Amino acid sequence: MKRKILIVNADDLGADTGRNEGILEAVRRGVVTAVGLLPNAPGSLEAIEYLKALEPGTVSLGLHLNLSEGRPLCPNLERLVGQDGLFLGKNKVFGLFMKEPDEALKNEISREIEAQLEWINSFDLEVLHANGHNHVHLLPAVLPIFLDRVKRYGIKWTRLPLEKGPASTKDPSMEFPRLVERLASKARKIVKRYGLRVAESFFGLYWMGRISVEILEELVKRLNHGIAELMVHPGRSMEGKVGEAFSPFSNKDREQELEALINPKFMELLEKGKIELTGYPQ
Repeated sequence: MKRKILIVNADDLGADTGRNEGILEAVRRGVVTAVGLLPNAPGSLEAIEYLKALEPGTVSLGLHLNLSEGRPLCPNLERLVGQDGLFLGKNKVFGLFMKEPDEALKNEISREIEAQLEWINSFDLEVLHANGHNHVHLLPAVLPIFLDRVKRYGIKWTRLPLEKGPASTKDPSMEFPRLVERLASKARKIVKRYGLRVAESFFGLYWMGRISVEILEELVKRLNHGIAELMVHPGRSMEGKVGEAFSPFSNKDREQELEALINPKFMELLEKGKIELTGYPQ
């Protein structure tokens, strides 16, 4: 009989100290089984040290490709950055990457992806999966380059956030998840063509910032046989602390999500549902 397998994948490791502390707490408790590491964030090197201290096989490490926030790893970029040398932000990046790129833009995208892959592979840690911060890997200008490069580096898994949203809603907070769902649907055939593996079902796109014990109970009810991925964003709050580019997003929502994940009831629900928590298979 086919098993029910769940990968709990935490994005934004490396964002800052608060995010690192929260994510690694969930890893140590055995709840978070995969992490996506930002290569260019204030806490990235701290996160690497945390990962090196873990027993091998504790958590699946992945690249959380970042083309939208902070400072790129590549020097001398022009199209991907503003006058301050920083990435353009989610809204401008989506506008730029939704169109067919010219050769100059392709070159810059390729160089930055290569730089981030080189960075994460330089620490002698196994990298099993890759996806995009703000789902940027799904954007038409990025997707083929991303898939080609990660495959060259031997990465076998990526994220395809195909999650059916609410039937109808006027909630403006649902607009971005709906866009991502459409992008994922269009990307499915391309991902398959490149031979990368994806979870058979995905959850978390429409639950961002709302993860609770009740939501996790709903997740367990929805899980079918096969491999499922749950995208999460736990952390400790950095509110009141300044000077870190990603810290405005390390707020109390992150702590509420962390507390839901580490609540003993979640493990009880998984055990009752005969659901296995694992990282990404080799």
